[in-house]
Amino acid sequence: MLAFLVMITKVYTALYLTFRWPMERGHSDSIYLKLWERNHCNHRDYQNLAKNGADSFEANSKLIKSMARDQKLDQPALVFYSLVGNDVCQARPDLSNLTTPQEMRRNVLETLKGLDERLPNGSHVILTGLADGRILYDSLHNRTHPIGSLRNDVTYEHFYDFMNCLQVSPCFGWMNSNKTIRDLTSERAAQLSAVLKNVAETMKYENFDVYFFDCPLEEALRVSYSVA
Repeated sequence: MLAFLVMITKVYTALYLTFRWPMERGHSDSIYLKLWERNHCNHRDYQNLAKNGADSFEANSKLIKSMARDQKLDQPALVFYSLVGNDVCQARPDLSNLTTPQEMRRNVLETLKGLDERLPNGSHVILTGLADGRILYDSLHNRTHPIGSLRNDVTYEHFYDFMNCLQVSPCFGWMNSNKTIRDLTSERAAQLSAVLKNVAETMKYENFDVYFFDCPLEEALRVSYSVA
């Protein structure tokens, strides 16, 4: 089983290694474990081709090249192409350098071409839409960030703006107190997701079929809240 699982960059502080938050503990699960439970022949047949912050350009220049799969000798693969938000996230304090829909289409078509040359016949590829990262600010902006825990005087909003001032934010567009910037970033993310959906619906390949799923982040949160 292969996975392009490139998650949005997490922001860690020095306190993280000392004080683990309760949310870091608990049950974890994965599609790999589900497949293993269904058929133990899937044991250790898993690759996580991830690079923190990688976008659709690096999926071609770095990730696809590190995939280990023998097209003739190995079993078919289940591949997840999930970049989450890296094509719209950057430290640069403007929105002019985000991946365009045209670039996204060109990049994903190149990735799928590369997969068709590597994957055994009968494989499956799932393209996952980008997340709506506004949930970061909406959920956290007025909460105390760990670096302000001593005096409760630094919120996530303060910390986001501080990182943007230094131009070191992992995602200027969504980790931002400016609502217009957050909305424009989500608008571009939706455009890129539409490209992925169109590719899944219109393109055919010799060795795999292609599916599209919306990013399950909001659904996962709803389920989490329902059982909390």
